[in-house]
Amino acid sequence: MEAGESSSVHVVRDPEAARVLTDAAQLRYFAPFLARDRTVAQVAEETGSKLNTAYVRARRYLELGLLRVVREERRAGRAVKVYRSVADVLYVPLAGPVDLENYLRWNGFWEREIVKGLLYAHGEGSRRWGSRVYRDAEGVLTESLALGPHENYDATAPGEPAMFNRFHDSVYLDYPDAKAFQRELDALMRKYGSRGGAQRYILRLNLVPVPEDAEVIP
Repeated sequence: MEAGESSSVHVVRDPEAARVLTDAAQLRYFAPFLARDRTVAQVAEETGSKLNTAYVRARRYLELGLLRVVREERRAGRAVKVYRSVADVLYVPLAGPVDLENYLRWNGFWEREIVKGLLYAHGEGSRRWGSRVYRDAEGVLTESLALGPHENYDATAPGEPAMFNRFHDSVYLDYPDAKAFQRELDALMRKYGSRGGAQRYILRLNLVPVPEDAEVIP
């Protein structure tokens, strides 16, 4: 356990502090402090930020009540402050259309990052790839990458980038199967999410029940 570690929970009600935690672009710079002891220099390196910029952000997080100083490490000259989130779990109550808009912006940010990753994996246009929309053998609406209109791109082939991009509009399952699917997805994310590695990947998996009155693609 790191020094200063706790299992506390902090409810965030200040709108500006909540925005840091619900805006993906802002959360990226706060995340290194969450439940971990970090110096500003460490966070600057982790996020690829300039040191002065990281200091400014840390001061803002302190003012917003999201960050605390857990100790100071002595060295020649000025002591180095070590920071940590005020709690290991930060909870932002969501209610109303404003919070929904924040959540939609969050999703929009990651959608753009996923597209950037796809372009990067394919050499930013060096291949003539596109999106092939069709129904599979089971009649399920499917969207997948393709190098042409008649052939799907096999991202799992040896030597190809490690990526997965599949979309199914609807999967019809009974509740026991849906729960089993949910647990298997969760287990896979935990299995590989805790491993360290040189390459950063974005992983997004969604499984949600569709309301009966929701619009359905025929």
